[in-house]
Amino acid sequence: MNTQHIWTDYNEVLMKYIKNRVKNEYDAEDILQDVFRKIHHSIHQLADERRVQSWVLLQ
Repeated sequence: MNTQHIWTDYNEVLMKYIKNRVKNEYDAEDILQDVFRKIHHSIHQLADERRVQSWVLLQ
């Protein structure tokens, strides 16, 4: 699993989740970028690809 696959699979879901909590669209986009930066830097810690969704939500 790589960051590109995670982006493709979870980008919209995460953005919707963030927008429900942060009403400013620009702030939501910044938060999403921060989340994916964290995912990219810690992808090596994902031990079980079957648990990627749970792992992503913890980032």
